[in-house]
Amino acid sequence: MVVVCPATLSPEPPVNRPLRVILRADAGVVTGTGHVMRCLTIGEELRARGHEAVLLGALDGVEWLARRVVETGIRHTAVEAGDLRPETMDASADVVIVDSYSIAADDIALLNERVPVVAIIDGDDRGIRASAYLDSNLEVATYPARVAERVWGGSRFALVRRELRELRRLPGRSLPASPTVLCVMGGSDP
Repeated sequence: MVVVCPATLSPEPPVNRPLRVILRADAGVVTGTGHVMRCLTIGEELRARGHEAVLLGALDGVEWLARRVVETGIRHTAVEAGDLRPETMDASADVVIVDSYSIAADDIALLNERVPVVAIIDGDDRGIRASAYLDSNLEVATYPARVAERVWGGSRFALVRRELRELRRLPGRSLPASPTVLCVMGGSDP
């Protein structure tokens, strides 16, 4: 399994300085927490590699998630859910990662004209025009040509938090005859 770092997704050649990355995602009691959790996974990896990550978005009514953001050390700036207006974005960003079903595709395209955008998608590009796309679902969808040539897709691009990767089974350790598998398909680990 490969952990994707936005620095490796950048359409530009690697730079010899820390990147400033904006993570744009929202969470709420109704919308869930998965988008923000995916962005936090990327943000934690960016910080571990010496880059700066800033989370912009709403964390409406999800107190445990707000605490989790603080624990990561990633700075959070609250903006209205679904907002991607230019005045809410920091012009000094090297790349913006957008993980949202509610931000309009046209708004993402306009932002992508100013700064490279990596759009996290789930089998449907929704007509988003971005510099790169990340779809870490098990099965890679069939995308239009404009997306297919710039998509990192499949389980090898799964976003797995460092603390969970550290729990993986050591090589050579045998599995029990009937292994137990826990799959969490949401933003939290119950």
